Amino acid sequence: MHWFQWLDTPLKELAIVVGAVWVVLNYVLGRTHKSRIQLRVFADRASRKGEEFLILRTELNNVGLSKVELKHEGCALTIFIQRPFEQTGKIWELGWRELETLKLYLHQDYVEPSGVLIDAHAVLLPRLMDNFYKVQARFESTTVVLRSVVIVPPMDMTGLKNANMGEGAKIKGPA
Repeated sequence: MHWFQWLDTPLKELAIVVGAVWVVLNYVLGRTHKSRIQLRVFADRASRKGEEFLILRTELNNVGLSKVELKHEGCALTIFIQRPFEQTGKIWELGWRELETLKLYLHQDYVEPSGVLIDAHAVLLPRLMDNFYKVQARFESTTVVLRSVVIVPPMDMTGLKNANMGEGAKIKGPA
């Protein structure tokens, strides 16, 4: 019985060390502690006194449990206007020309865990009311690059009015 007591203490200490290593590795390498960012862009058209506006809103959600730092030069909202249709194969496809780029999240340095950043803009559109617009939001941090795009139809195309709600982009790892 004496040798069993002598072996019992080192085995308990080894079990504690192995358990501690497992907990640390699970914490550091675990899925829930990596950055999880979702970027969504919403766009709508509005008119007032004969002028037409593009109302833009971006939402940046940090659904993970780690703080994510922003790279301001990589956070932007770009507006494109349609070019004439081009035929590619059997379909006609819209071409795009860049119209304007706006900076996003200028007064924020990071996104807290479970945090949301919202940025909104109202842009006066040129007198080309019958054109489609494409709005692309871009987010960049030290580990992730995200893009989210939405197409905005002309105001008189009521059948397409609900098509301007963009799907959010989700990326789980480095760009």
